[in-house]
Order: sequence, then C-alpha cells, then structure tokens
Amino acid sequence: MKLSPLLIISGSSALECFTCQTSDPSTCKVETCPNDGQEWACQNEVRSHSRHYFVSKGCKQRMACMNNSIQNDRAAWIPSQCNPLNSFNSVCRCCCDDKDGCNEEDIFCLEAPKCPKLEERKNLEMECTKMREIGSECSFACSGDDELLGAQRISCNKKASWTPEQPRCVTNCPALEFEEGTTKCSNGRRSGSTCVFSCPAGTRLVGAKSTTCAAAGSWTRALPSCEPICDQLDVTNGEVTCSNQNYLQSICRISCDAGFERSGPATQTCQKATKNSAEWDGNGNTSCEATCPAVLDIVYGSTSCSNKNKLNSKCEFSCNQGFRLLGVESVTCQTDRASLNGLAWSGSSPVCEAVCAAVPVPENGETKCTDGRNIGSTCAFSCPAGTRLIGDKASTCTGFGGLANWTTEAPLCEPVCDELTLKNGEINCSDGNFLRSKCSLSCAKKYESTGPISQTCVRTGPTTANWDGVISTTCQPICQPLVDIANGATTCSDASRINSECSFICNERYQLRGFPSVTCQIDRAMENGLGWSGPIPGCEPVCPSAPKVENAVVACDSATDIGSICKYVCKRGFELLGRPTTTCLLDVTDSTANWEIGLPRCQRTCDKPIEIENGAVSCQKSGISAGQICEYSCNYGYELRGEQKTVCTVSENGSSWTNAPPSCEPVCGAPPTIKGATRTCDSGDMATYSVDSKCQFECGDKSRMVGDDSVVCKKNFNGEAYWSDSRPSCIPTCAQRTIHTPPMSVECTSGRDIGSTCSFACNELTTMEGDESVRCIEDETSREPVWSDEFPKCKPLCRQLPKTEAKLISCDNGNNAGSICTAECADLGYELAGNAAVSCSTSKVKVDMEKVLLSNESNRKSFNVEVEAFEEVAQWDGNLGVCERTSCPNLVMIENGQVACTGSKYEDTCDFECNDGYSLEGPASVTCLSGSRWSSTVPRCLPIPEEELAECPALKTNPIIQAECTLGQKVGSLCAFSCPTGYKLIGSSSTECMDSASWSEEELPDCKVRIMISRWISDLALEYQPNWRSAIDISVIPRNRDAKEDAMDEVICELLECQNIDEFFAWIEENGYEMSQQEMEDVRGCCDASLEI
Repeated sequence: MKLSPLLIISGSSALECFTCQTSDPSTCKVETCPNDGQEWACQNEVRSHSRHYFVSKGCKQRMACMNNSIQNDRAAWIPSQCNPLNSFNSVCRCCCDDKDGCNEEDIFCLEAPKCPKLEERKNLEMECTKMREIGSECSFACSGDDELLGAQRISCNKKASWTPEQPRCVTNCPALEFEEGTTKCSNGRRSGSTCVFSCPAGTRLVGAKSTTCAAAGSWTRALPSCEPICDQLDVTNGEVTCSNQNYLQSICRISCDAGFERSGPATQTCQKATKNSAEWDGNGNTSCEATCPAVLDIVYGSTSCSNKNKLNSKCEFSCNQGFRLLGVESVTCQTDRASLNGLAWSGSSPVCEAVCAAVPVPENGETKCTDGRNIGSTCAFSCPAGTRLIGDKASTCTGFGGLANWTTEAPLCEPVCDELTLKNGEINCSDGNFLRSKCSLSCAKKYESTGPISQTCVRTGPTTANWDGVISTTCQPICQPLVDIANGATTCSDASRINSECSFICNERYQLRGFPSVTCQIDRAMENGLGWSGPIPGCEPVCPSAPKVENAVVACDSATDIGSICKYVCKRGFELLGRPTTTCLLDVTDSTANWEIGLPRCQRTCDKPIEIENGAVSCQKSGISAGQICEYSCNYGYELRGEQKTVCTVSENGSSWTNAPPSCEPVCGAPPTIKGATRTCDSGDMATYSVDSKCQFECGDKSRMVGDDSVVCKKNFNGEAYWSDSRPSCIPTCAQRTIHTPPMSVECTSGRDIGSTCSFACNELTTMEGDESVRCIEDETSREPVWSDEFPKCKPLCRQLPKTEAKLISCDNGNNAGSICTAECADLGYELAGNAAVSCSTSKVKVDMEKVLLSNESNRKSFNVEVEAFEEVAQWDGNLGVCERTSCPNLVMIENGQVACTGSKYEDTCDFECNDGYSLEGPASVTCLSGSRWSSTVPRCLPIPEEELAECPALKTNPIIQAECTLGQKVGSLCAFSCPTGYKLIGSSSTECMDSASWSEEELPDCKVRIMISRWISDLALEYQPNWRSAIDISVIPRNRDAKEDAMDEVICELLECQNIDEFFAWIEENGYEMSQQEMEDVRGCCDASLEI
C-alpha cells in the first residue's frame, strides 16, 4: 500500500478532489470543490480498528483540514492518534491540493508515526540523523553573531514528539547612547528587551518614553531628547492660561480676578536661557492689585472721581436741574475686610428723582400728602360730613421718562340724604342715599304696609339734601292667610288678623282629619309674633262597610280607611275559591274610595290524603275538592303494595276518599353489568331482586379482575335495598415485555392495562432509538390488547460541546459515539488556543445495582426488568480549544494631546484629542485589526496659528456690564463679566469661545439694580407680599424680628414689582414697627427703579 507524507497546502478555488466514503478506494470519483471564494483542500481520512480500514475522501475547508492533520501526532492513543501499524485503533488525516501528493484514489495516509516537521527559523542551522523518525537526533547552531536560545541538541521520542523544544536564534540590538538622561532595560540588548528613558529635574522628555529590541536586531523607536522647562507661573488674585504648560515657546496669559487690576505684562513666554535651563521673558513679574468696582454716572446726573476706582479715590454726585438727589453726595474707595478683595466704596450710589407740580385740592374738601410733591408721594382727598367724594380717593406723584406727574385730578364733594329705615320691611334704592336716588318700600312676608311706598333724595342747598316726602310707612304683623281646604270649605271672622277665628267643614263622602277650627293669636315662636292656634285639617275619602261572603268570616286591618285590607277565611270543611283579600282603594277620577271588585266564595272539600312511608302522593289539582284524583308512588328501590289511585267524593253528609292508602316495600333493581365478564344470579334474570339475592361474575382471557367477584342485594338502616358496593371490573392487559436497564427508565400510567401509556426516558448522556412512549391499545382486527410499538433503546452520547460566537465547531456525526469534532475561529482577528479536534469514544462502567432496583420497583410487577452489571458510556477524548482575540502593540501617548483606548485587542479602538490651541493631524481614532496591527498610524497635535483661529460673534451685553476676554473673540478666549456698585450680576459670570465658533453660554448675564435692607424689614415685606420672595435673597441665619439685628438682605429691584409702596409703610406702622426715613427712601427708590426697568 502506497504511503503519503503530510503536505503544507495552499487553497484553490477550482480544486478537484477524489470523493468517497468506503472500504474500497476504487469507487472514489473526482469532484470539483466549491468556487465560493474560500480556500479549499483535499482531505484523506483513514479509520482503522483491529486491522480493518474505512476510507473517507473529499473537499474540506483548508483551515479545518490543516487542524485535522495536526491531530495525527497527538497522543490520543499511545504513541499517537495516527499509528495504524502499532495501535489497535487509529485515525489518520492528511491534506493536499495536487494530484501528485495525497490526492490519489489508492493513498490512505497510512504511515509509521513520526515527529512533527521542524520549523525553518532565521539564521538557524540544523542537522538530523534520521529525519523525523523515532530515535532521530538533531543538532543546531546559529550563523553570524546570532545567539542560540534553547537546547543545542533535541531527539524524537517514542511518543513521536521532539524533546526538548526546538531552539531559535536571537539577534542583539546595538548599544543605546542616551547621554542627556538615564536608560533602564529589561533584558539588555536582546530581542524583546524594553528600555525606558528618563530626564533629570528641570527638563522634560521629548520623544518616545521607551523602545524595544525587535527580532530583526533594531530598536523600534528613535532616541528621545531632554528639553529644559520654565518654573510654574503663579499669580495671586488672578489666573494664568498657558498654550503648552511651562514648556519652551509656551505663551501664558495673565488675567486678574474681578475687583483686581493687572500690574506688569499681560503675557509671558517660556524661552531657552542655557542648554539645560529656561526662563520666562518677562521674569514672571506680573501681579494683581485690588480696586473698587467701577463707578458709573447716575441717571439724570453726573459723577466726578479724584482717582478712578483706586484706593482713597473720592467720587462726588450731582443731579440735573428739576431733579433731587436721593442718597449720599459722595463715596470714597476704602479698605473693607468684608469685601472679597479688601476694598469697597464707603456707600451706595445715589439716584436723581424728578418732582411733581402743585398738589390738587377738591372743592369744599381737604388734601393730605405723604411726601409733598416728591415722586412716590401719595395725596389722600376727604369731604366734610353730609357729603360724599366723587372721583379718586388719592393721587400719586409718579416719574416716567424723566418727568413727574400726578396720577389723577382733584375730585368733587356732593351732599347726601339721611339713611331710610323700615322695620319688618325692605327698602330698595337706585343709588343709596345719594342725590336723585329713588327708594321703594315693601313689607316682609306676614306683614301689611301703611303709608307711601316710594321716596326720592333731592338737593335742598349747596351742601344739604332731604327726601321728597314724610316718612310714615309702617309694617303690621298678620297670620298666614288661609284658603278653602281640599274637598271642603274654610270660613274666617276677620281674614288673617289677630283674634280672627276660622272653621272647616268637609264635602259628602269625606271625613275631617284634624281640628274643626283655629284662631289667629299671639305666638312668640313665630317670626312675626302671630300664628294659628293649631294645624290646618284635611278631608279624606272613606269606603263603605266591607261586603259579606257565605260560610266565611272577614277581618279588616284599618276599618274603612283608604288602604285598609280585609281578609276572608272559610269555615272548616270548605276551601276558598278566588282572591282571599280586598283593599279600600282611592278612585283618582273622582277622589272617592271603594273596595276592589270580585269577592271570593267557599266550597266544601275532602281532608288531605294520608302520606305513605318511602313513597309520595300527588293530586291533579292544588285544592282537594269533589272529584279530585290522587295517585300514590314509591321511591326508587321500593314496590307498591295496594291500590295506586283514590278519588275525593262529596255529599250532603260530608266527604271521603274511595280507597285506603297502599304501602312501599324495598327491592333491588337489575344487577350491575361488568364489561368482559359473565354473570350468574341465584334467582335467575329478573327485573327486580329481593333482599339477600346474590350474583356471581367471571372475567375472560387476556384480562384481569379487580375487586370482589360477586354482588349482594342488601337493606340499610333506612329500610332501602341496594347492591353491595364492592363491584368487580375486568381490565384487558397487554403481553409481558423485557425492559433493559440502565440506562432505560419507564413510567406507565396503569401498568400493562389497556389504555396505559408507558413513557421511556434515557439519561442525559444517552439518546433514544425509537418512540419515547408506547400505549397498550385494542387491535382493530382481533379486538385484543396489544402494544402500539416496540420498546425503544438507549444509545450512549458525548456531552454537547460548548459553542461561542467566535468559534465554529464542525462534527461529522453530532455528539454520537465515534463522531470527530473540529474547531476553527470564525474571524481572522481570533486565534485558536488548545486542541483543534476531539473524538467521541465509548467505554463500559459498572452500575450501582441497588439504585437501579429501587428506581424500577414500581414496574417490577408489570414487566420483566433485566439489569445489566455494566453500562456503555461515551465521552470526548479532550477539550476543544478557545478562540482568543489577537493583540495589537501598545500605543504611545501623543504630545500636546490625549488618547483614550477601550483596550489593545482585536476590534478595540483608541480615540485621540488635542489640547486647546492644537489641531489633530491624522485620524481621530484607530482600530485594532486582524493580523495584530492598528488601522492607521498615531496622529500628531500641531499648534494652531493665532491668525487662523476662528472668531465667535461679538458679545451683546448691557452697556454697564464690564467684560474682560483673554483672546478677544478668538476660539479659546475666556471672557469674565462684572457689574458696577449698586448692581448685581444675574446669570453666568463667564463664557468661553468654543471650537465651533460659538460661546459656551447661550444667554449672557445682566446687571440689575439692587439695595441692601435690614433683615427685619425684608421679613415684614414677605409677610405683606409673599410674591416678593423671588426678589429678596433671604439669608439662612435664624431671624429675630423684634431684636432688629444688623443682618442685611439683598433685594433685586427689577424683580420686586411693588405697587403703592406707601400702603406697605402704613401696614408696617399699624403692626407696631417703625422704619427710618432713609430705610423708606431706599425701598421707595428700589420700587421706582423696578417700574423704570
């Protein structure tokens, strides 16, 4: 037989391979492998067992074929898996892609075991005594200056493997000359050694932090250099922003905090001084000095300062003509420990306020003002007694657009009449008691009026007015007026006045219910003091006497009144025919009362028929009248003895039944019928059976009896006859069968009985061959019980191999015994670690006999259970390898930027980002690809020239806001905002020009007028007007209103929204508190500012 070596193959999309599965290779045919873009090879597989061979040939994916062939030399069976000459079992696989190699019909891949082919490694020379045969020895040496790493001599052992492992040659890298700093290497200059660089203090490392000696004998990275750095800049009360930290050519911009002014250069540049040192070009001499906030000109006035907003500068204020100054005349910039920067103005800026014209005065009235003609002053108008005010009650001096005006003109004073009164009556006037008002007078219910019913108010002089008539109208009390009662009449002596008497009478066929008369008299319980002496009666219809019925008596529950019910009862020996009652009803058509139509009658009857024991009597009609027929019947299990029917006869002398009642005797019915059994009774076959009768049963062939074989007719304690409960049954059964265990187990619903279903189960490591359930059924032809199918068998299985998304498993026969499974990675970015193929083989194991017998005890009576001492089991000869992601080399940090990676394995990504003022040259991210390489090289961060920086839109803020920006409107510029004295910054205090050429804050801040007031005043303000809470910044310090502590609260005037502030001042005074004139002016000025805004 011809042998073939193992070939290293290359795939072909149009490869032709011999294909067959046989023990006779002459039957193999040539077939073309799929042309689907994958790499294919021809695989020969030879399985041998006890010198018998089975050959499989055909196309195989190249990687799977190579993984299979690798298993030939592995020790699945000693000395190797592929060992057909010296082993009882052998599996050999070989691959090729040409007909001159293994792809021939008579080549089986059968050969003696050999060691694996040794790798051809760079600069490694070797010489072997017997090639790859067992016992061969190979010696190694390196060419040139390379160093041998490993054993100089190895041998092929009896297990067809090389011991020790094959050595390799390593090339050393040249010496590193890094004089500026220090170098530390992990393994000298050998391949794989990593050297780390470091620089001395005052310098920084520029370039790679480390380099590795590659297998080619060269370092992976160039040498770095050490570059000097400047000292860190630090400015008190300011901020330093540098383009590149404290490195060479880094430009740092110095900005001062709010309330401080810069002294010295605004920028400093780090420049090289000597070879190993660097310093700032401005010597770092920049400081921030404290200043007071900028003072702005007051509205409708001007400001003059001696030295701007610096220490000891004095600012004086003056108002334009026609305005008055509210607040201090000047402020001084002075030290203040409570201020953030230690300086503050001695007071708040004042305001200029306009004044109104002359105060308006009403004719014949008076005027009182809170603050003369000043803005905010409110003038209240009043009229003398006997007159009323026509117009507004007050006018306020308000300012708008620099002018001051009164809100209303002076009102008028008009005379009024005296108030009208009417006891126990009502007055309705068109305009109160004012001129031309017309009043109508009316009395209350149960009162009568006397005198005129209308009056009008008329003028009698410049300041006097009176009603046009004499007031003499009064209201006198009366009783509730009465009318005729229903179905009767009412007669009164003096209408509804006091002492009048009223009497009542009813019409014919009606009856008076209540007092016959009442009198109008004094009644203090009534609202007007008068009331009738009693309630008003009524007239109610009644029925005549109840009608009579012969041989009956009648009883009524309410005589002849409406709703009375009369019931009729017949004398003994008579029965009532018809409705037993009649009711007195109201006729709604004429309001009269009558009895219901249709009376009953009494008819002679028989006595109730006699009841019989264990039976019943039923009559044709509900009553027991003459001619009534009654019939007797016995309960189930009883027979009638005597006459079944009897008739009621009636005569002048009385009534009677024609027959005496019969009796009922107990009997059993037909005995039970048992399917599949014959019955024999001691008294033969009858319709009924007397007590103590007995019947015997007998089952046929192929069935079994369950229960007693006879039944007896018995009598219970109640005298009832019944067949005994222990009735047998005949159950057809199927034939006996043998069950092999283990691994088979069976559970039947009812043993071998007809209709029983037997469910079979194999354990988790076996598979069932046949149906998993078999039933005992009736054969359609013979009508005999038979099993529906043969009992199944259990075949051993190997455990299911675990699968993952990254690993493809291919098995030639699933997890059945003898199946071979191979694994390969589905993605080139993964590599297989471990076995590439495993085989499922069987063996015998001893069975725990005690457990087997116990588990099948329930079926032992119904089946023959055959227990085997050994069980055949299947298991894999090893574990398949796992697919692990390949690794890419670690990335170096980019200068002036950052890198963030998810990892360094296949499909991991790294994202790059540059610092402010730098732009990325190269990809923003890279991905680890198959082949342990990154998708691109590492990018660089290059500085962006200032003239190329984009600009953000111009900032549009309130003119009084002070804005200071580091780079104007350029990208990267940071702008800070502040407000002058007397204002508060509302919103963000800074914004940044981002890379998108837009400001980081969409809404810019604003400066709002604000004042500081005592906390006890702000507490009262919130109590008076809760909606001011948004305007008042309430401190968390506990409050004590009565103590009037010095703590202050801040008020944002624009949010105050106050109206009629003088009413608030009046409310404070009413509650016992007192505000100073300055405090009132501060609050009033804040309210005026909120109105102007």
